[in-house]
This record gives sequence, structure tokens and C-alpha cells, in this order.
Amino acid sequence: HHLISVPNTGRERNIVNDAGDVLETVVDAGVDMVLCGHKHVPYLWRVEDLLVVTAGTVSCLRLRGKIEPSYNIIYVREKEIDIYRRSPFDKIEKILGVKRKEKKSKLSDKFIKEKKQ
Repeated sequence: HHLISVPNTGRERNIVNDAGDVLETVVDAGVDMVLCGHKHVPYLWRVEDLLVVTAGTVSCLRLRGKIEPSYNIIYVREKEIDIYRRSPFDKIEKILGVKRKEKKSKLSDKFIKEKKQ
């Protein structure tokens, strides 16, 4: 039930069977950012023009290596988006700051529902 495996988590088997198809659809649709969780390991990377942001976990101390429990705080403003990673031990760091793009959706007609009049 994950689109992209997070490196060094040992859970590559938890990826959905059609993850490649979903990623292709997301990229083709012009999606800018996908927010994920449940891996318990925070991670951030870019796939073409798509940002994939995976949150950590704040409810579990059974993490691999030196990974601290954490969660993401997301600020969405008119012209920008900032994401901060926070640990329950009051450590907070900015992990992403991006300017929002003004663009039209690239969704094909098969994804758009017509309004009945």
C-alpha cells in the first residue's frame, strides 16, 4: 500500500502491485506533491516534477538505526508551501520550501466528471 519504497526500510514488499501505473497517472496529471505515511521513516524525494514526502511516526519507538520519531507540519499558503519535520523532543527542521505554481490541470477527460444541468 505504498507507491514508492523508502530506501533502507526493508519493506519493499509493501508496494502496491500497480504502483508504476499510479505514479505514471499522477505525473501525467501534473500532480506536484504526494504526501505519504505509514513507513515510519521520513523521506523526501523528487520523481520528475513530482515531490514525494513521506512522514515518519510519532507513536512508535521501534525504528531502525538512528531514526527519531517524527511527524510533518505542512503550511500551505497562497504562493508557497513549507514542510517541517518535528520530533516529540522539540526538535524541528524545515525540510521543504517551494513556491506554488500556477498551472492548468493536465487531467484527461476520463478523470473529469461532467456537471449535470
